[in-house]
Amino acid sequence: MPARSIRITIYFVLFNARCERLWQGNADGLRGVARGFRELANEVKSRWITLSCPEKDEQAEYLAEARRLEDAADKLGSAK
Repeated sequence: MPARSIRITIYFVLFNARCERLWQGNADGLRGVARGFRELANEVKSRWITLSCPEKDEQAEYLAEARRLEDAADKLGSAK
């Protein structure tokens, strides 16, 4: 992966982590952060036709983070 792509990816991961702290008590906000992680996963997928093992792992981590945030948002939504 080019250095620029790595820097952009790191920026988005840190940005999403910061947004998660800001939206802790807001289901819609958490869903928005989850969408950001799904977009990162899609970006990894769109880089190549076939993903290497590290790229598959990276994509899986972003999708797992998106699921975790969506679950947290669902719990907030059902708590109301």
